[in-house]
Amino acid sequence: MSTQGFDHMVDWLVVGSGAGAMVSAIVAHDLGATTLLLEKSPLYGGSSAMSGGGLWIPNNHLMAGVGINDSYDDALAYLQAVTGGGVSEARLRAYLDHSPKMTKYLCEKTRVDLVSLPEYPDYYPNAPGSRPGGRALEPKAFHARHLGDEFLKMRETAIQELIMGRVSMTVAEARILFCKTPGWVALMTRLMARYGLDLPWRFRSARDRTLGMGNALVGMLRASLLDRSVPLWLQTPARELVVESGRVVGVVVEREGRTLRIGGTKGVVLAAGGFDASQPMREKYLPNPTRAEWSAANPASTGDAIQMGLAIGAAVGLMDDAWWSPTTVVPGEERARLLVIEKSLPGTIMVDQKGQRFVNEALPYNDVVNAMYAKNTPAAPTVPCWLVFDATARSKYPLGPFLPGAQQPDWALPGRIKREYLKKAESVEALATLIGVDPTGLRATVTRFN
Repeated sequence: MSTQGFDHMVDWLVVGSGAGAMVSAIVAHDLGATTLLLEKSPLYGGSSAMSGGGLWIPNNHLMAGVGINDSYDDALAYLQAVTGGGVSEARLRAYLDHSPKMTKYLCEKTRVDLVSLPEYPDYYPNAPGSRPGGRALEPKAFHARHLGDEFLKMRETAIQELIMGRVSMTVAEARILFCKTPGWVALMTRLMARYGLDLPWRFRSARDRTLGMGNALVGMLRASLLDRSVPLWLQTPARELVVESGRVVGVVVEREGRTLRIGGTKGVVLAAGGFDASQPMREKYLPNPTRAEWSAANPASTGDAIQMGLAIGAAVGLMDDAWWSPTTVVPGEERARLLVIEKSLPGTIMVDQKGQRFVNEALPYNDVVNAMYAKNTPAAPTVPCWLVFDATARSKYPLGPFLPGAQQPDWALPGRIKREYLKKAESVEALATLIGVDPTGLRATVTRFN
């Protein structure tokens, strides 16, 4: 390609700064390519930093260490079953061929340190080839001192992944705390003490420097980029793809008030996420009703890369689908909260406007939202719906912004939450009237459920 007309040139140009973008940049650098990452927002990490940080990698090299065997054929059978023919066998095999290699490479060549979760089962345990655990991997806790000043440029952890909105934990630790398995009190004490005694950092920021989940994964990858001196340009939105002779050779960006043309001699990678925060794209492609404020993902994810691709005739797929989860919009919070666990707790049910339960809440979160849209009708809307629970569930479990009632009784909740969010009544019929659903329908549902 010609280098004329470009303000900056690299071999490998990556748009986005989530986990996939960073892995691409790391491997390209290790193969000898000059590399640059572009991030449009002031914060790197994207939805990866806000996520649980888990990787689903069949046949990974860490499974044997937790006593779980796997096989390529079983993993292929599982993927074929759960994708239902919607993905080509060639693509499934490509994933199975390369994802274990990717995982081992990261563990051996970068700061990434993963553990296999033996009690985190595949989402469809009755599908052929499933495993009771081991395929799910999570990053170990990672200390932000390895990032220096780059730490506060990382997108923050989603609030539902933090204890009291402040203290981080790993998935394994979250399971111990949530299930109150033996040792949970000591674990909670250690986590709170670790957070409080991180001096003098506590006087600088409320953020926990011991990172867990998505922040840990992105922190490890960012530290690996720093080790390699791979540049990451923040506040540099990509606006247009540069095409020569039918090939994408660069990107037009805005940086520090200037329009620049950045060339990628060996490749341009678009790893800038989806369109979670774009209301027009949601209305065009996703099932309706849909609202950007219902998303718990990266607020900077507005479909820019997709739009740039469409502008040059690129193919797209699965635009009507998503990595779904029920969410709840809490007054006063910037982002919606995922209800990954709360939706399926004992003593809780999801009901439509007729007061009828319409889904098995213990299904994988993707399937719950698919059911919400499949069952949604003008006569009995399920989008949005209500999560109804009893006093026992309120007392025992954390629910959205609430700690268990035994630790945070209703009288201790913020006034705005009690006024605008939590609806409480002394009878099923009174509650139904309060939330605007059919009292007879809700009574019949509760009776049948009980």
